[in-house]
Amino acid sequence: DTTPELGGDLDGKGKVASDLVLKDTGETIKVHGTITGNTTIDIADGNAHTATIGAALTLSVSNPAPTGVLCAVTLRLVNAGAYSLTWWSGISWDAATAPVFQAAGTDTVVLFTTDGGTTWQGKLVWTSD
Repeated sequence: DTTPELGGDLDGKGKVASDLVLKDTGETIKVHGTITGNTTIDIADGNAHTATIGAALTLSVSNPAPTGVLCAVTLRLVNAGAYSLTWWSGISWDAATAPVFQAAGTDTVVLFTTDGGTTWQGKLVWTSD
């Protein structure tokens, strides 16, 4: 039998794996629940995060990939327009304006960086009830 099998987590220790074909993949989702204070989006917890916004707060980010590596994070935010939401510095929003979120509903934002988190590009990609 030449079929390799992985029985646990694989930590590449920052090494490059090239010429791969991925099938049936998924991303870990960090579920924050209802947040009411300043919150850090830690990319070490996963590249997809969900949260219900329960008060005015500031979002920050930690642990993006290093310079020269694309790092993207998806945020699914519920009721984000009901409160004042302050984003971390360095974000350049699509159309040069931060999105307007729903006071009651779900908004999905994608942000990415290629310079270790110094600058980010962001876009509201989905809005739903």
